[in-house]
Amino acid sequence: MSEVQLLTSKDITTFCDTWYLTKNFHQACKAIGRHREYVETAIERQESFRVALIRIQERAVDDIEATIIDRAANGWQEEVYFKGECVGSRTVYSPQLAMKVLQVKRKSWREMEDNIDIAGTLKQIVHGMDISVPNVFQIENANG
Repeated sequence: MSEVQLLTSKDITTFCDTWYLTKNFHQACKAIGRHREYVETAIERQESFRVALIRIQERAVDDIEATIIDRAANGWQEEVYFKGECVGSRTVYSPQLAMKVLQVKRKSWREMEDNIDIAGTLKQIVHGMDISVPNVFQIENANG
């Protein structure tokens, strides 16, 4: 069964690009000349539209993550006022933000490591090459 085509690929691209740039669902609907209800129906019924929206959402989250990481590493500018007038700016750093970014990154790295069975993969490679690899601990004990 083929999917229902409520929006053309051009409409989907225009909608997604507008939504990404404006961060406004109503503006994106307006850009393709459709009402919110029509677009919501298209999201429900059109798989290609849902996939495009997921990609745009992932792109937006990546942008936010990059901004947070940049602010954690490089700080951000705040204006400095004296007697009600802006007299300059200063770079503000947040150790809490940096620590939170590191905590989240470490967790994601650990999850990636858990998902990658390095030892199992090496065993498969060695088994496929039909060679034996001595146990490192046995070598250390023999030398040691």
